[in-house]
Amino acid sequence: MITTKTFRIFISSTFSDMVHERRYLQKEIFPKLREFCKRNGAKFQAVDLRWGVNEETQQDQKTMQLCLKEIHRCQQISPKPNFIVLVGDRYGWQPIPDIIPGTEMKAIFSVLPTNEKGIIDKWYWEDTNAIPAEFVLQPKGDAYKEYPVWEKVESALRSNLRSAVNKLNFNDQQRIRYFTSATHQEIIRGALLPEDAKEHVFAYLRNIENLPDNNDAGAFTDIIKGMRDGEASEMITKLKEDLQIKLVESHVYNYSAQWLPDKKDIKITELESVKNVFHQLLK
Repeated sequence: MITTKTFRIFISSTFSDMVHERRYLQKEIFPKLREFCKRNGAKFQAVDLRWGVNEETQQDQKTMQLCLKEIHRCQQISPKPNFIVLVGDRYGWQPIPDIIPGTEMKAIFSVLPTNEKGIIDKWYWEDTNAIPAEFVLQPKGDAYKEYPVWEKVESALRSNLRSAVNKLNFNDQQRIRYFTSATHQEIIRGALLPEDAKEHVFAYLRNIENLPDNNDAGAFTDIIKGMRDGEASEMITKLKEDLQIKLVESHVYNYSAQWLPDKKDIKITELESVKNVFHQLLK
């Protein structure tokens, strides 16, 4: 019995700032790749969860679990390539951990001020059936269904957890779940950790010329109190550097976009060339 190869490629990026690129991939590049694979006796599937994380998963606080499981699945069952990275100027959503190992939570509670323990207790419940025991972030519920409402709770939890972790001797691997964005965690799992990533992961790195530092650019960079988040910008710069160090030069493509102030949007420079690179590198 002949088994057909299926290439499952996970697409990792923040969402709002990469809508143009994702649209090009979905509408113009992936259909060509599906046809190319079909002609050669294979199948092609793009896994783009920014289009497909359902409301139930978000409410249950399992978005990161789903993303990381899908990356693992692509790595385990798919021929290579199996991971694409799109990075612009936005670091993106920085989730709080959905699961905290029991030993870590014990250490966190040992340094938390009393007035900060209540909110942790409310939202993280111990799962003693897990071996070893772990603390699980609880579903939002209807009261926090809208993200602006939940964001206030999430921000307080993030601040308390990070403050505690900074007082502890956690290693770099442990700190990832507390201090990195969702997209960064995906890239670590899909591109920076695998030993052979340099041979099959592709990274497309975009720079926007004349991008403003205020709310006008909120869809394309991280804004705090009306200004660009300097810490997030540093993380993005470091992430791009890490990818260029990790991957072979031919698998990293740097391209530019122009800021359109009247539209508060961007125009990708030499768009047809960028599309061709997307297609040819993956093909």
